Amino acid sequence: MSFSQSIRHFLFNQDSWLWRPNRRLLYWITTAAFAYAIAATVLDAIDVHPRYWFRFEAGKEKREFESSFSDERRIYTLANGSLMVPDLQEKMPSGVRAEGSLPVYVTVDRSTFKSRALTRLSALPLDLLFVVMIWLFRRVALSAVGTRDAPGDPFVWANVRRLRIIAGLICVAPAVHAWSGIAEMELVSGTLHEFSMFSWDATGMFVAFGMGFALAVLAEVFAAGIRLREDVEGLV
Repeated sequence: MSFSQSIRHFLFNQDSWLWRPNRRLLYWITTAAFAYAIAATVLDAIDVHPRYWFRFEAGKEKREFESSFSDERRIYTLANGSLMVPDLQEKMPSGVRAEGSLPVYVTVDRSTFKSRALTRLSALPLDLLFVVMIWLFRRVALSAVGTRDAPGDPFVWANVRRLRIIAGLICVAPAVHAWSGIAEMELVSGTLHEFSMFSWDATGMFVAFGMGFALAVLAEVFAAGIRLREDVEGLV
């Protein structure tokens, strides 16, 4: 078999590994995703933020690359650039427009109860939302594969309930994200003072509503399939 035939067999033949359900692989992928979400939530809860970053600058004389791995204690946020640097637009290259926000790192005093509470409130609500959604998606995915003793059956009422919950969580995610942004602004306002700024892109809200609506429709499709199967089994 040639290489191109092997690729076509792998992608399109239902006897290939790609088309066969693999519960072990799906289990470990979903478990790793869930464990990562839990770890991120725990790190935010204890206020530890390991971060790897790199920056590449293409200067006129030479190109520079920097990278670092550290526990980032500063808060990355937006400041009112128009107020902080009144002539910001004049310093922009031709064809570049300054939108008024300036990305900055802010050092926050974390010794007070208020700062510690706001630090958690700016991160944990969204973290917990993702943890719950990943857990529910994991249960739906594993129910479709089944086990050695029981075949997969995703069309169960438990999955209908899970999909409805996920749809609702996705719809409220923009509100939770906005809440996190307000808590973050309050956290850095003691340092930024009048330069504090809260920016929220409403486009994400409509995307979230669309995804939530699609999942809600999928949940009703599952519910209709279950009712149909129950009716058929009742007639037999």
